[in-house]
Amino acid sequence: MNFRRNNFLWFVFVTTVLLLRAGNPVGAGVFATVALAGRWAYFRLTQGPPPTSDTLLGAYEASPPPPTDEVLKTEWITKRELGVLAAVAVVGGALYLTRDKGGFIHVVGSNLHVSVDDDRVEPLHRVDRHLTYRVPSGSHRVGLYDPAVGGSSRRLQVEVREGEAFMLSTSPDLCIVQVDMATLKYGQPLRQDRTALPVLARFTETLTPVRIPPNAFLDVAELPAIHSEGPSPSLLTPIPCPQAQDNKSAWAAVRTSIPIVQVWAWRAGYKDAKTTWGEAQAREPPH
Repeated sequence: MNFRRNNFLWFVFVTTVLLLRAGNPVGAGVFATVALAGRWAYFRLTQGPPPTSDTLLGAYEASPPPPTDEVLKTEWITKRELGVLAAVAVVGGALYLTRDKGGFIHVVGSNLHVSVDDDRVEPLHRVDRHLTYRVPSGSHRVGLYDPAVGGSSRRLQVEVREGEAFMLSTSPDLCIVQVDMATLKYGQPLRQDRTALPVLARFTETLTPVRIPPNAFLDVAELPAIHSEGPSPSLLTPIPCPQAQDNKSAWAAVRTSIPIVQVWAWRAGYKDAKTTWGEAQAREPPH
């Protein structure tokens, strides 16, 4: 029994230390509290009532049962102990529910190698070339290497608060642009002057994390089928930095790199002298 008890305590200790080293002090506290409280409750419920003078002397006749209203007073787990156990459970549950869930970093690439504070991490979610990683709140060094892009790996400093999401550039040669999808995909009327391009923003500082705005997506496959309410859906996508210096060049780069956007652009009324409607239609993926 002592051997098993020591093994359990050693397991609790090691797991708590690992959680602390992983930067999760709240999780470590909740785990240790719940584990030790559960162990205590288990022993209290299974060890049986304490010995009496009769049982120690070998008496074979048990004493008469206590009155009903006195049962909990003579049980080996009392009302007070039940209250303590319930309080521990409530506190542990509250700590778990209010724990810091961290934030997210998003990247677009192929076979990416991503590390956070020099530890390799695996994506939480993936849609085509869009990868999502969960990171704890706080300041972190994020390492990125994309074999498809080549060159050396790069490091970015990211300050993350709970619930925040950032898109990172995987190369010093790739900038990020935000394109409005209201007209392109959802059929909202094109502006009458037809001079305004759907490029909402251009981010040319490749070492600066881009905070992802509400209702922004990083892959056309993630765009909702219909748009009913809230901010207009937009697309964040990387393009070569030389083409991100003005809206016209950025818009041309997006249309070239994402064929379905070219199709949507033609349907919405945007024209491009370099690409005919037939060529754009031929690039449209099958539905």
